[in-house]
Amino acid sequence: MSAVLLGGTARSAERVPDLTGLAVADGRGRIVSFPDLLGEGPAIVHLWATWCGPCRDELPAVARCAAFLAERNRRDRLFVVSVDDLPFERVRNFYVNGLGLESLQSWQLVHGNAAMAFRLLGYPATVFLGDDRALERTIRGSAAWDDPGFREEIVQYLAAEQ
Repeated sequence: MSAVLLGGTARSAERVPDLTGLAVADGRGRIVSFPDLLGEGPAIVHLWATWCGPCRDELPAVARCAAFLAERNRRDRLFVVSVDDLPFERVRNFYVNGLGLESLQSWQLVHGNAAMAFRLLGYPATVFLGDDRALERTIRGSAAWDDPGFREEIVQYLAAEQ
């Protein structure tokens, strides 16, 4: 098992979640399995829902962090995934028109149960996955997306060879 330094503490990988039953849609008719979506390398997956008050409050900060990562060529390793059962267009309308997040790219879970796969009790949640897809860290609830220290931790995590 690998260890990762996040938030000043070493954390051993808890387990490798079964991602084979999870799939997401891009809103243009394409469905992608979670393993194919994540590709190779470390990844961060942020899970949210339109019906979740804390998710709605946090999503603008997630979008700002995604823009920060794009400036550092790391945006492709942060995956924002809605767990809504609504049609994708309603989800997109919510974050684009309702929250003004035109630049946010969110996928939508269409197969499987992310809460079970990642052992979550609610949303929002953010999971850090290593190269081997081991669950390295789970943030249950809102994360400090606007905090410069947290952003640098993310950049370092995504740049590190696990």
